[in-house]
This record gives sequence, C-alpha cells and structure tokens, in this order.
Amino acid sequence: MSYSIFFATLTLISLALPSFGAVVLWQRRSFLADTVAHSAIFGSALSLFLPLPNLATIFLVALMVTFLSNVRPKSTPHDAWLIFIASGLMAAGGLLIDMFDSEALNIKTLFFGDIFMMKWQDVLLLGGSCALALGHLYAMWPYIMLLILNEEMAAVSSYPTRLMKLILNVAVALVVAVSIQYLGVLLLSAFMILPNVIARQLSESPLQMMLKSCVTAFVCGTVAGVISLPAALNFSSVCILLFCFVFAVVTFIRKTRRQAI
Repeated sequence: MSYSIFFATLTLISLALPSFGAVVLWQRRSFLADTVAHSAIFGSALSLFLPLPNLATIFLVALMVTFLSNVRPKSTPHDAWLIFIASGLMAAGGLLIDMFDSEALNIKTLFFGDIFMMKWQDVLLLGGSCALALGHLYAMWPYIMLLILNEEMAAVSSYPTRLMKLILNVAVALVVAVSIQYLGVLLLSAFMILPNVIARQLSESPLQMMLKSCVTAFVCGTVAGVISLPAALNFSSVCILLFCFVFAVVTFIRKTRRQAI
C-alpha cells in the first residue's frame, strides 16, 4: 500500500467518523457507536448465505441497529438496551460463522481491520459515501442541532424530525458499512468517539469540538501509520493507544492548570 492511499483514506475517515461521532455523543448515545460497529460481525456473517455482497449486508444490519436503538422498552435504560442489541447480534454472527463457513471470514480482520489493504477503488467508494453523508450533515446542520438540543421544540417548529432522524440513521449506517471493512470493529467505534472525548476538553462550542475532533483523529492516525507500517504493527491497536495517551495528557494538563488557578 502506498502512503498516498493511506493518507487519502485517513483524511476521509478523519472527516466523517468523528463528525458523526460528535452527533452521537451530543445525543448522549455514545454506546451506539460500539453497537453499530459490533453489529458488523452479524452483517458479515449474513453475507455467507445471502446473495448479497458483504457491504450490502453490513449496511442493512447497521441501519437496522440505528432504528432499534430508538424503539427500546421504556423500562430498559438506553445503554442497557444497546448492550443487549450488540451482544445478541455478535452472538448470532458467531453462530452463523460456525454453522456455515468459519474459514470464509477472518475474525481478527473483523475486529482489528487492515487499513493498509485499501486500494484506490476502495478509496473512491469511501470518498463517495463520506461526501454524501457529510453533505447531509452540512445541509441539515441547524436542524440537527435543534433536534439534539430540544427535540420537542423542533417538532413544534414544524421541522420533519422523523425524516431527519431517518436520513441521519442512513448516513451513519452508510459510513459504517463502507469503512468498517478496513478499519475493523474496534477502531471504527474508537474513531467515532475517542477524538470527540479529547476535543471536548479543548473546545468552547459544538462546531469547535467537531473540527478539533477531526484534527485529533487525523494527527493520531498519521502518527499511528508512521509507527505501524514500517514496524508491521497493527494500525488499529497503535491508533487506539495513541488516543488513550493523548486523552491522558490533555486531562492531566487541564487538571494541573485548574489546581494552579
């Protein structure tokens, strides 16, 4: 894999995943990123016996998960409901893989991905998906912010809240389905949430947080690529550890400054 393909891929996922991760975080649904990512195991398993490509089955399952996340029983906490969905789909996916063809899918690749296997046609597909998803996010930004801050006010203001949720769900599912095949389950959810957790401590507005999360993702991804590619290390593991290190450093600096004041 050439560095040009790697940086093109990194740029796209650094723009798309943290942006939608910020929206998920603002909705206080951070577990949704993990749930959608883990559902890809079931989606990949479905492609073993359905006459559909892996991308299509992952997209359909991711879309199903985003809808299920909004129809939880009232007696069940939201996080518990998402863990229930993720656990059930992972278990079902594991059974399907064992029943049909355990060698057709590489479990390690499903979890950790392999970004260095990307080709230019994959980059183009990822670029088109990210452009559609981010275009929707940009066009609907004021309405999405109102929907997040006060859903009742958005409904009273005659905004099509159900339609906006539907389109937002489709956009998230599309980005997840295209990127997870090379990022893996662990890095996908980490790329959506961890840069935002870091940027949140350094930002004073939602837009500032989103932009800083994209920069954080790109910088950490670049360093992870420079480290992992020559040393033949797993990119996902290195990148996640870098996110954790940066978070620890930022938290320590903020705490030290508060104590000094």
